Amino acid sequence: EGASSFDCNELPDRDGFGDFVRHVTGEAKALLDAPQTFELTEACLLARESADRGTVIDRSERKD
Repeated sequence: EGASSFDCNELPDRDGFGDFVRHVTGEAKALLDAPQTFELTEACLLARESADRGTVIDRSERKD
């Protein structure tokens, strides 16, 4: 109950590069604004670092 299924073979309605092009050309609004893009990038880099180290990395302890 409450669980849903997801077909991993199903393609998304939107893609990152296409969204960027549509935003630049004024056809559509971007999915993420600049601060959200930086936060997402940071999260991805921390996830990769965490996997490489085999440990959990606390975002609040990161030095800028």
